[in-house]
Amino acid sequence: MQFKKNRQLIQQTYKEALTEFNRSLKLIVDIDLLKDYTSSKIKQVVDVEQVYFFLLNNELNRFFINGDPQFDRELYFTLNDRLIFWLSSNETYLNLIKHPDITSFLSERENKILEKLKIKFIYPLRVMNQTRGMVFLTDKLKGSRFKNEEIDLLSTLIDQASFAMENASLYQQQVDRLKRMYQADRMSIMGQLAAGAAHEIRNPLTSIRSTIQFLKRDITDPEEGQLVDNLIGEVDRINEIIQGLLSFSRPNLPQIETIDLDSIIQQTIQLISNTANKKDIELIYNKNTELSLIEADPGQLKQVFLNILINSIQAINNKGEVNISIEDNESTRSISHAIKEEIYIVISDSGTGIDSDNIDKIFDPFYTTKSEGTGLGLSISYGIINRHGGDIKIKSKIGEGTTVIISLPITPK
Repeated sequence: MQFKKNRQLIQQTYKEALTEFNRSLKLIVDIDLLKDYTSSKIKQVVDVEQVYFFLLNNELNRFFINGDPQFDRELYFTLNDRLIFWLSSNETYLNLIKHPDITSFLSERENKILEKLKIKFIYPLRVMNQTRGMVFLTDKLKGSRFKNEEIDLLSTLIDQASFAMENASLYQQQVDRLKRMYQADRMSIMGQLAAGAAHEIRNPLTSIRSTIQFLKRDITDPEEGQLVDNLIGEVDRINEIIQGLLSFSRPNLPQIETIDLDSIIQQTIQLISNTANKKDIELIYNKNTELSLIEADPGQLKQVFLNILINSIQAINNKGEVNISIEDNESTRSISHAIKEEIYIVISDSGTGIDSDNIDKIFDPFYTTKSEGTGLGLSISYGIINRHGGDIKIKSKIGEGTTVIISLPITPK
């Protein structure tokens, strides 16, 4: 009799927890908050040590922790991995405690990840018959086995969380799309203003420099001569800024040709290797795709990579690393969101990071956190990639570094 009462009490508690969870899901649209809330509910239900969300990154076509390669680029699964195949085929959870023999079906790399994270349970996040992510559970804190009631509740809870996370992801994609549209409009307006300002400043600046050089001929005092040289240097610095404005406002159209992206990146790395070595910064390059030949302007792309790599190096105070890689989306051609073939250049640094309040400003002309610099490098880079039919996204957190993801179509629009 007592056992029956305890069972009813547990079922009532689970029912209340599920009702509360469903109610809260309707109020959360931020995917990070949603993951945190779902994780806390899972721990409340089964009291596990750790919960990991491996979410599909639509750009790199891999499942990363929280969908973010910046968390740990070595911990990932691809759409072609055997674990994904098993979950998609069976359409159910994987209990490694009850069925440890399944690990023999997985690849060595997959098993190493599961062993490193001490995974015992895996739940697929499935939406419209597609695996969009996975929830990994470690051991329970008390070391006991997972009860059937807990498994049933978790299955229901995670199924509901799958749709909520998909909706949150779609909402974020829409927000990002609107931001890009707003960014493009803002850049266009700023370009027109920059062109007018550059034209009005350049003409009198040329006269000022010529006049100073003319007057310098009559100066014999060395100190006065040094002051004049400094003045000419400042005029030249203003002229450099104006040239940057003209490059931003009246950009050259890409001279499209077939190029080897791998070669372009390696050349750029070679150009900045001495600068990196002086700060004891390691440049790590990986080519994670068979693709390399694309249609683009080699000079303009090299300018973009150089701007971003210099920013990465400058963001690292003393000693660190910058990871550069080429990725592709070949494995996503069979799923609905892969509407075009793209190649990705990912640049991650271990620097100071960018404050969330400033992340939307970094492509604005003249916005910079450096004591020296015009703040035009990223603005020009954004324009170059945009004219190639691509996009630049930046993810960053203070103290955790910055990741820049450049996407380029294999064939430009």
